Amino acid sequence: MTAGGPNKFLDWRAHRSDAAVEIHYEVGQNEFSEANGIADEIQRQHHLGVPYRDQAVLCRTHTGLAKLVSTLEERGIPLFYLGDLFERTEIRDLLSLLSIASERKGSGLLRVSQFSDYQIPAPDVLTLLELAQEQSLYFPKALELADAAEGISAE
Repeated sequence: MTAGGPNKFLDWRAHRSDAAVEIHYEVGQNEFSEANGIADEIQRQHHLGVPYRDQAVLCRTHTGLAKLVSTLEERGIPLFYLGDLFERTEIRDLLSLLSIASERKGSGLLRVSQFSDYQIPAPDVLTLLELAQEQSLYFPKALELADAAEGISAE
């Protein structure tokens, strides 16, 4: 990479001797033309001998990807699309657990409290969150407040 001066984009180039890959930057007039341009390039690469399984499309947003997927499907291009990973229950559950373990506010506690293994009443969770905030105690350390706190049920 070489800098193009102040406030300039960097010129990116592959530094791998075996890289036979080119990066193309093209702008579509609208979402329809953009999606069709991507589909055309995928099919062009396929006709040049690049299997579909060796091609990938990355998008900045799930919304953009969802729109592109429908165009690729309409064009008969095989694809492997998992959907919005962050809407999958197991991913949201995992992120909630991680937030309790790593975020100061414990924002994932309300979701985790509803796991079948816990079934903690929502008012108890809200009481604990309020206590943690009042005492400036961060999670996961704030979970220790539950044992001695008034207003938290036995559950």
